[in-house]
Amino acid sequence: EVCPVSGEPIGEDAVEVTLQGYSFKVCCEACVAAARKHHQTTLVRLHEPDLVEVGNQTCPIRAKPVVPNAFVVIDDAIVNLSSPRLVAEARKDPGKVLAKARKIAAAQPKPEAKQPPKDKSKDSAKEKRK
Repeated sequence: EVCPVSGEPIGEDAVEVTLQGYSFKVCCEACVAAARKHHQTTLVRLHEPDLVEVGNQTCPIRAKPVVPNAFVVIDDAIVNLSSPRLVAEARKDPGKVLAKARKIAAAQPKPEAKQPPKDKSKDSAKEKRK
């Protein structure tokens, strides 16, 4: 019902994806590449849809950029890490790691809102009038 990549409802533009033997649908073609790149996170969100991705782009443990498929689940949140080897370290003080990841995410620039595709037929009509 809900895309494990974007969190958007699955609708008419749904695309089927198979990752590690699991077949499921994502909301649109644009989410296919993200599902494959972040396959571990996508599978976790598929099986535990109530998890919320913190969205930190910097590791709360090493202060380095995060990498795909390196994360830890703390409470109801997915915290991104710079290496999968840091999971054990994150579990030593999960509350501190989660708080730091949330602080990092809050300080990041917000992604631009998705703009609907430009209607080229209107531009063509304008050009014809000129």
